[in-house]
Amino acid sequence: MEENEIVGDLRVINNDNNLMATTYNFTESLSRIDAFLSSRVPEKAEGAIPALMAINPSAVYMPQATVIHVNYEIVQDMWQPVDEKYSLPVIQSFVSEAMNIGGACDCCKDIVIAENNLRFVYDTPMKKDLNEALDDAARIKTLAMVVSKKAKQKKCPTIKASVGMDYGVVSMLPVNLLDNRFARFIWKGETVKNAEELANKADDEIVISPIVWKNLTENNRKLFEAEPIFSTCYRGKIVNIAMNNWVIK
Repeated sequence: MEENEIVGDLRVINNDNNLMATTYNFTESLSRIDAFLSSRVPEKAEGAIPALMAINPSAVYMPQATVIHVNYEIVQDMWQPVDEKYSLPVIQSFVSEAMNIGGACDCCKDIVIAENNLRFVYDTPMKKDLNEALDDAARIKTLAMVVSKKAKQKKCPTIKASVGMDYGVVSMLPVNLLDNRFARFIWKGETVKNAEELANKADDEIVISPIVWKNLTENNRKLFEAEPIFSTCYRGKIVNIAMNNWVIK
């Protein structure tokens, strides 16, 4: 067998840099499972997202938070199609810089990456915090335009982002607080679902829920228009001014 030979679905590592940091201990696993299953599930919302140092790794939390769901997709030029592999650095550029945008905000507590979407979770106990989250949503939306401009210069396909945003109670499930190699939380609940549904309604724009709209500054409210029939959401083609100025110059 050759070093690092792939056998079936498993990669065999035959060197000193073993990828497994620790040996899985089944006995300890049983104890951890008991702790998870014995934890108290809150009956109602518990306020802000708890500080990392205060989190019980086997507890379930129900904080209030703002969730930004970002759908991103590659846009091929139908007249000048390019090999799909050239979309990979475009996606990498967008996702990497979107994470830097969220990471630069103190209110952003977690970022979840999937194949074609991103989820940002913000602790927004004050209206100013929610408006900061909207600023990030606009930066991320405009980031797709920035990456697209640079991608065109290298004859790569472009990318677009559609953003949904909601505020409310989320289920916060710690799943790994001991190993930074893997995600540490699962986020569930109506707020998470609503943000995703709003992003699905968006088409290269930002769509927000009524509760988000009500808590925006007056100037930010003016950037959105209510849906004409039931006003179940508000939508706007919002961009970050500085980033957009670079795009259009």
